[in-house]
Amino acid sequence: MPAGTTRTSRTSPGQAVIQRKPPLRRPIRPTDSDEAYERVLRDIGSLSTLPEGWDSYKGAPISKEAQNRATAFIITLLTHLDWRVPPPTVGPSPTGGVVLRWISSRYDVMLNFLPEGGEYSVVDLQVNEVLDEGLIGRPESVIRDVINRFLPKESDEP
Repeated sequence: MPAGTTRTSRTSPGQAVIQRKPPLRRPIRPTDSDEAYERVLRDIGSLSTLPEGWDSYKGAPISKEAQNRATAFIITLLTHLDWRVPPPTVGPSPTGGVVLRWISSRYDVMLNFLPEGGEYSVVDLQVNEVLDEGLIGRPESVIRDVINRFLPKESDEP
């Protein structure tokens, strides 16, 4: 029976119960996302053009592994949240990693995907204090423990 259709069953003579099947949730994928998330994915890919020393302090070239991990995180973010967070800014890290950063009115959330592993930090901008920091493990854990706790839904920000 197609999603969203109703089914009628009888529990006793003369009594009908209508059951509505919930519609199937289609995950948000980058191809469905708005231009901002498409730009995030392009920006991650374009970091590979940075040469060694890109930051005038001998910054390492951005590793393909870090780019792949950051891209995988964005795709996981888009497919695992019921709501959309504002897109992050994308930047390089001097150690060859990819930085995804969200700055809201209250928090500065930074994820640094390194060639191997990664780290995150959350700063409360109102008191200039680090609230949380740690190593990046599975993307789903970062979404649950960091994104869901500290980032606003798009409609929550002015």
